[in-house]
Amino acid sequence: MLKEQGHDKSAAVSALRKLESLSQGSASVFSSHPDSGSRADRIEAM
Repeated sequence: MLKEQGHDKSAAVSALRKLESLSQGSASVFSSHPDSGSRADRIEAM
């Protein structure tokens, strides 16, 4: 979606990396979602 609309994916990757670092070793509010690191990796690969 970001790519289709011409947005820079680096901001999304940066936000997900920050969430990843903040949630190290603790239960996450987003536990039903894929982990932030995996999501960032997938966006970077686009």
